[in-house]
Amino acid sequence: MDENMKLYYDYTVSPLGKLFYQTVWKQLGNIQNKKILDFGSGFGFTSNHLAKNNDVTAIELDPTMIEASEKEYHYKQIQGGLSELKDVADETFDLVICHLVLEFVSEQTQILSELIRVLKKDGTLSVVRHNRTGRIVQAIVQDYDMVEVANLLKGEPSYSSAFGNIKYYRNDDLLKWSKNKVSLAETYGVRAIASLHDAQIQQSENWLDNMFWIENVLLEREEFIKIAYFNHLLLKKI
Repeated sequence: MDENMKLYYDYTVSPLGKLFYQTVWKQLGNIQNKKILDFGSGFGFTSNHLAKNNDVTAIELDPTMIEASEKEYHYKQIQGGLSELKDVADETFDLVICHLVLEFVSEQTQILSELIRVLKKDGTLSVVRHNRTGRIVQAIVQDYDMVEVANLLKGEPSYSSAFGNIKYYRNDDLLKWSKNKVSLAETYGVRAIASLHDAQIQQSENWLDNMFWIENVLLEREEFIKIAYFNHLLLKKI
């Protein structure tokens, strides 16, 4: 695992990373006895969480992430990407997960089309995406990086040391790429304010519990969803 990937792993197991996963899992709800695909499964935290009560297949391109992935519960792990996804039969899964993937790839429309194809009719597609507005707020308040702010306001991408350029997209882009094969059922926010705390505060006692509580209260309000660092979309196959 190279240094940038190690830093990303450390983030995912930090209080801020744990808050991300706990929030997304709460928004997904209590899922049981379903066939689930986790595309771009990364370190396997969501695959492992859902595998406790479901039949989960995970697809991940990076072998180092697979090697370090969470495996407390059994799930099927496939190394690959779009090509391997194309090998999956039509309407196989009740739920398809695609978290923080589409902003890092060049084949957004092809991948989305395949994810919808393998989803059962009336099934759910869960997409988590970076929210440009949330990143602007963080760049101003926490980082005080006015160059980054200016670039974001001009519509330019951010940069992730682990994955490259973050190519922001909007909810209506996702619907357009789907060619009206899905409808937007729910829009959630993830991390409305927690990203604004520095690392020392995040390590303080009870920070994770307190932030999980207040984030879920705030994210019932549309104004906080709009400024959240991530948006979580639940889409239904039509």
